[in-house]
Amino acid sequence: MADIVWEDPEPREMRHSHDHARIVAELRARKGVWGRIGEYKTRQSARQCAHYINTGRTLKYVPAGDFEGAWREIKGRFYVYARYLGDGPDE
Repeated sequence: MADIVWEDPEPREMRHSHDHARIVAELRARKGVWGRIGEYKTRQSARQCAHYINTGRTLKYVPAGDFEGAWREIKGRFYVYARYLGDGPDE
């Protein structure tokens, strides 16, 4: 039987958040140019963020189609990229 070690647990890492309002403003200022907007801890979270950008599910990136998102794994790290495409077909 293992001995009990009496200690407080390490604090959970804080959820990494990105200032999407600032990111969207910067992407709009450089239409069509890709920018690396964040690093994520897992492949799934990076993939999900890119998907949310593409579908407009992340509220700052609405309507769907105005922004394009992509994710890449580089040397075991997961990054999300985005670019502003324009304000839809009526631009």
